Amino acid sequence: MRHILKKTKPTTIESETLRTAGRLGRVVRSEFDADALIRYERLRRHSLHAILPKLSRLAQNQRLITTKSLNVIYGLSRDHHSFDAPTLNWGFGLTEPQSTKAMAHLLNRGPTHVRGKRITALLCAMNSPNIPTEGEARTAIVEAEINRIDLAIKYRKEGAEKYTAVIVEAKFGHVITQGQLKKYRQIVNADRGIEFGQTDWVVLGIDESARWGLRGNQWNTWRFVSWRELWLRFEKLRPVEDDPNLAVFLKLLWKRIGLYS
Repeated sequence: MRHILKKTKPTTIESETLRTAGRLGRVVRSEFDADALIRYERLRRHSLHAILPKLSRLAQNQRLITTKSLNVIYGLSRDHHSFDAPTLNWGFGLTEPQSTKAMAHLLNRGPTHVRGKRITALLCAMNSPNIPTEGEARTAIVEAEINRIDLAIKYRKEGAEKYTAVIVEAKFGHVITQGQLKKYRQIVNADRGIEFGQTDWVVLGIDESARWGLRGNQWNTWRFVSWRELWLRFEKLRPVEDDPNLAVFLKLLWKRIGLYS
């Protein structure tokens, strides 16, 4: 890992600099110092080893769990994985509105080509029936807590006059009320800019109990997506980017939805 630089005779200025550094007690190196990279990789490796037992318990099958299989499930080898992000301890967990607002804000950040990849990755992670192209997703509108709708993603398919929408009701533990979802459909139906018949209606919850408040045809209209499945798919599909904010949020969300303590 070390790359030895070609040694050359030091100039007068360089010699004086070396003598000065020596008097000040500084270590002078004539080669590339890889210690910082080695320490970082050791820290990352130890962090992953520490969390592997917890991930193993989460893997929902009875087969022998190996590091390789866990890497496939959780995408641990990806650059900028959320597990590498700092762990925040604010003394409280995310609320549903905080989570959806943060998600909308972070999806909207950055250059348009990165936005397009992020939004496409999220919709793929939700198993949405209509996935926009990255080009179509670049101009998508992502909103949270507008008209009391937790999360709305709207994009216009090529050649279409109206938006295709994905409407998300996010729950961490509360049960949905029938009137709540009926109101959402009335709001979307009244929006002349949305193709109502193409709308994807999603209940995002910890488990299927999030849909216990549904009645009648609502069971056919609103489909369920678990936070866990969304997180795992999105983590593996989202683009690699230098901005750490999304990774920090995803790690905080990972803890909030009960995947580790």
